[in-house]
Amino acid sequence: MMRLINVFLVFSLAACSSNPSAVGDAPATAAVVDLPPYMGTWYEMARLPMPYQEQCVSEVQAHYRLNKDNSVSVENSCRYQTGTISRAEGLATVVDDSGAKLQVSFLPKFIRWLPMGKAAYWILRIDEDYRHALVGTPERKYLWILSRSPNMDDDVLQSYIDSAQSQGYDTANLIRNP
Repeated sequence: MMRLINVFLVFSLAACSSNPSAVGDAPATAAVVDLPPYMGTWYEMARLPMPYQEQCVSEVQAHYRLNKDNSVSVENSCRYQTGTISRAEGLATVVDDSGAKLQVSFLPKFIRWLPMGKAAYWILRIDEDYRHALVGTPERKYLWILSRSPNMDDDVLQSYIDSAQSQGYDTANLIRNP
């Protein structure tokens, strides 16, 4: 229960942060994201520090499943140094016609209807085969580089890091997963 409360607090704070799109400073998203091919398992290759993930040391994954109402069930998991697997369940909803901008909530199911506790999940870049993705928040505080495989070619990874930098993300503190 404490983990759920922590997830709620992190995403609530992210959702309450300033809205750069209001001043025209938001990062560009992928032009179009087709949700069905995006579903499935993604492995985190790198991320900017995030309080919820500070204990994650390996096997960081996101599992997405498309629901009948076009919302997305989310299960994030990772292994802690103690060997324990941590899991968090959430729900994402598409907020624009491109499919690239979503809002995700990790609140307990019975209170997800509340207008708070939702955080932006923007797909900034995705390759045509849906094998690699760059995901971030519009205020550029959080960033993830994802792959369908637990391994990513160094040149491909660097090109996604370069994309993040060109969009104004500070990648100096990027955490790379083993």
